[in-house]
Amino acid sequence: MAYLAPLILMHVFYLWALIRNDLSVVDIFWSLGFWVMSITSYLLLERPSFFQTVLLAMVTIWALRLAGYLGWRLLSHGVEDQRYTNMRKDWKGSLALNAYLRVYLLQFGLQSLIGVPLYFYFQSDQEYVLSANHFLGLAFFIYGFIFQSWGDFGLAKFKSKPENQGEIYTEGAWKYSQHPNYFGEASMWVGFFIFTMNVSPWWTAIGPMTIIFFLLKVSGIPLLKRSEKYAENSKYQTYKKRTSLFVPWFPEEN
Repeated sequence: MAYLAPLILMHVFYLWALIRNDLSVVDIFWSLGFWVMSITSYLLLERPSFFQTVLLAMVTIWALRLAGYLGWRLLSHGVEDQRYTNMRKDWKGSLALNAYLRVYLLQFGLQSLIGVPLYFYFQSDQEYVLSANHFLGLAFFIYGFIFQSWGDFGLAKFKSKPENQGEIYTEGAWKYSQHPNYFGEASMWVGFFIFTMNVSPWWTAIGPMTIIFFLLKVSGIPLLKRSEKYAENSKYQTYKKRTSLFVPWFPEEN
């Protein structure tokens, strides 16, 4: 039942994507799928523990904030994200079938794998005792949430000003990482795992490991590099040389 709810939601977003002819609506589904899985599991519990309630709150705060931001960005821009436009160019045959298998079903499969720490924690009826991993996991989550939000809101505010159209944002969180949104996402998933590790099996570490791998090597940074629109911009090249790719760090001096 816990995974049936996000599977149904996936098909709703898939149909919306076909109607809009815009595959990037899958980005909104990303966080909502985890939230629906978590809240379904939580509601099926006979007596949820305090820590299960805290974990649900963490997932809810992350998922609704991210989905709201991505939904606003999608509706305000009105065009498909360049990453998905580039994907289409490599496909042969039915767009609907390719989108279903290569984007939406793949996304659901990744959710099922990445979300295993959450799934096991919400399924467990073990005695929950306050321990150091709860504080450490919450700290990772808060740090990642703040850093991702800082990056998203700073970039959105910068792009909202007409005089900044075509310009490169290099301040705020983006001063310390070329991809603060991805780093924040990875940090939160490490936080989820640490928070659940006294109950969930050790192998559920595959969750944060998978998302970090995909962000760094598959569907995150590599896809953005394919669609880089500032490749010939000297200011952007200088920014790339000075700024840490992923983990935040102070920019190099000129």
